[in-house]
Amino acid sequence: RMQKISSLVPPSAMLTPDRIQRIHDNSRSWSTKILMETKSGSPSEAPLASSSPRRPAVSTGPPADTKPNYQEITGPLGKWMDTIFLVVFRMKLAEQVGGPDSTKPLWDYGGITELASRMNREISDRGEIQKRAQATLQSIFPSWLPSQYDVLFSKPFPAFSARMNAWATYVGGTWLMGECEINDVNVTDTGEFGKDQGLLVKRCRFLEESQCASVCVNSCKIPTQNFFAQDMGLPL
Repeated sequence: RMQKISSLVPPSAMLTPDRIQRIHDNSRSWSTKILMETKSGSPSEAPLASSSPRRPAVSTGPPADTKPNYQEITGPLGKWMDTIFLVVFRMKLAEQVGGPDSTKPLWDYGGITELASRMNREISDRGEIQKRAQATLQSIFPSWLPSQYDVLFSKPFPAFSARMNAWATYVGGTWLMGECEINDVNVTDTGEFGKDQGLLVKRCRFLEESQCASVCVNSCKIPTQNFFAQDMGLPL
């Protein structure tokens, strides 16, 4: 069942297959026009130059009927450890959201999406939502680790640090995101090739289960990027 997240979520952000396909189809026939001032001062419409290719307004994802059974996807430590990770994360998230926890069982993934949706529904400030989600990640680790990680690992051993975080996220985050794999990346600031320094999320479970782009961006994507960049010294 899809949930509305008040004014933060315009209808176009709700991720239903029919809406995505409709917007994608319509984008093929859209023509963007700009108002131009003529010498006489009266506005006229003119199409954008055809030499400037436009990106599609919406990129379609895989068909909804190919959604995997996320219950069967486990991290390398097994189902029991994934359940422990889920329970701890949910408890920390509930503290940041405030109010009663979800009525779903503590090990139910749906409880996390309910809490995230409620946070987006009740808090109108996106920055505050992102701050609380980032605080959830901070609270999972020992209080001294995020502030010292930059000094101990990120700056003196950037390649090793990036590789270690990719593996740690793969081990501890598969239950949250779905199927992942370690991959190689191009390090943009140095132009070097980063062996095993990236993590490819094939299909995001949190996005598909929440069914809302706003919840995904404000409760997961941006807070995670900020956590790695600001707290761990690892820009994504």
